[in-house]
Amino acid sequence: MERRVYLYGFGDLLKCVDHKFLKGDAITVRNLSRVAKQMREMNPECKIVWAVDNRPGLYREFLEAVKTKDFTKQVEFADTVSREGIPVVDIATLD
Repeated sequence: MERRVYLYGFGDLLKCVDHKFLKGDAITVRNLSRVAKQMREMNPECKIVWAVDNRPGLYREFLEAVKTKDFTKQVEFADTVSREGIPVVDIATLD
């Protein structure tokens, strides 16, 4: 199975507002930063992007979070992603 890293973009209320993935040789620091920047530029709601390695059950948790109106499921998914992943920050925005 080819390796994948998922990028999840969250808005102010910890709601997942965008997602992308990179696979195989495309998983580089430069590509993570580029895709995260694109996600924030294309979706004004997207405030922070987290990168997470793929694992069994992650997609199911993602679907539960985005399909429900239950705020607790959305917060649980944001918490999982923040514990298992790393924030992808645009270095140009660090002042």
